[in-house]
Parts: sequence; structure tokens; C-alpha cells
Amino acid sequence: MVELSYDLDADAMYLQVSSEIVHHTVEVDSGTMVDVATDGSVVGIEIVTPARNWPIDRMLVEFEISDEATALLRSLYRTVSNESPAASGSGSALILPFREVRTANSAAGSVAVAR
Repeated sequence: MVELSYDLDADAMYLQVSSEIVHHTVEVDSGTMVDVATDGSVVGIEIVTPARNWPIDRMLVEFEISDEATALLRSLYRTVSNESPAASGSGSALILPFREVRTANSAAGSVAVAR
């Protein structure tokens, strides 16, 4: 199970990778939180303002992220080289425009979901 949702009003993306119960949340940086199960596996990743440099390679090394979730993240982000002025370091990534995303209005606001 991998589900990606994007709240247009909050400019926040959430990648849910399992239905396990969240044991604790790790703040990676001021806009990236990782929900972790008791066994150390990732339950979900929240990225606030996803159209920014984001430490995708660091996330993939530090956390147990499924191959399916990794493939989805890689499809949404492109790696920024160290030579790029926008890069904040090796392994940073910038979000690409969503492809094949449907939008729906919910009580929480506008949400885009990709599966």
C-alpha cells in the first residue's frame, strides 16, 4: 500500500507507505517529518512545501522505505547536482510537477492524490 496525497491549501504532501500504527515521528528538517512504526519501518512521510530542495538520498539511507515508495518518490523528484546553485548539498531533490494526479475537495480542503 502506497498512497500519495497533496493538500493544495497547506502545500503539504504525505506519502503513506503502510497501515501500521505510528509509534513516533522524526523531524528530519523544518518541513519533513517521518512517521515510524515500532519495528522502525516508515509508516508515512510528510513534506511541507515540497517544491524545495529536499534530502531524498538522506531519507532513503536513514529510514526503511519500501521499494514501491522509493520508486514513487524518485518519480516525483529529480536529483540536483552539487554544481547547481539551487542545490543545498549532495542528494538534494526538487519536486517535479505531479503526473496523473486526481484532485478532490474534502472537508480538509483541496487534496490531490496519486497512487
